[in-house]
Amino acid sequence: MASPHFKRIRTLEREAAAMLEARGYVVLQFKDQEAPGHLFATRDDHGLFITLMRVHDSFSGIEEVTKCYGGIIRHLRNFPRPEDYHFEIWVFVFSTGRWQYYRIGHNEVTEVDHGG
Repeated sequence: MASPHFKRIRTLEREAAAMLEARGYVVLQFKDQEAPGHLFATRDDHGLFITLMRVHDSFSGIEEVTKCYGGIIRHLRNFPRPEDYHFEIWVFVFSTGRWQYYRIGHNEVTEVDHGG
């Protein structure tokens, strides 16, 4: 039986997938029982590999994001990728009910606006 944490991540996966599909993406959800919370989304102009996270309070800045998710960021930077694909961490903030989006570049992490 999945832990409550994983069940909540599955709900966030469905929400994120619906949001992406509404913007014209084709979305693949990975069904890894040991590590849920990963999506791959693509459309004609680019693709996204997304890692979903959840926190109680919003991050105040990029420094806080890199401190919290440093291991994941280092791991993602080790993967070669085509120029038209991006790695992102999407963080659902329970206290506000909103998403924060961060793109993982080769040398920096930037906040991006996907709306919603």
